[in-house]
Amino acid sequence: RTDIAHVFASPYDRTIETASIIVADKNLLVKPEPGLCEALYLCHNPPGFWDPDKLKEKFPLVDTDYVPVFSKHTLPKEGFGDDACIPRVRATLKRITEKYDGDLLLVSHGAPIGAIHEIWGKDFTYVGQATVTKFVEVQKGKFKMEFSSDASHLSDKSNLRPW
Repeated sequence: RTDIAHVFASPYDRTIETASIIVADKNLLVKPEPGLCEALYLCHNPPGFWDPDKLKEKFPLVDTDYVPVFSKHTLPKEGFGDDACIPRVRATLKRITEKYDGDLLLVSHGAPIGAIHEIWGKDFTYVGQATVTKFVEVQKGKFKMEFSSDASHLSDKSNLRPW
């Protein structure tokens, strides 16, 4: 069990919806963070997610007061490939962990989660869909992975597709 203090999610519907379900009974809001969005080579420019006010119309637990690290218009140009998101994700993690204390929940996609594994762990790692990875801050700015790609909360563990 973890006492989540803040929740950040990629601003796509599927990640905001997942985060909203998680925070529903926790008196928390979801902070939509474009720095956690898909690898940008897979997206339109600018990416096609909604702005926070529009997201809040569909997902009432969106925190429209949150000032994100990136907006859809300030996301950096990225090269081709999933690992091209590493600098963006690194900048996002740095800002979030400098500004927010306590246990943080990040809801994202395959490439950014792989990047987090490289930044806070050792290697870029794809995890199964809807799985949980836990990193613990052991000293300011230094993290240790406790577990990766845990699916124990899922009733159906088939076809999680960690490629």
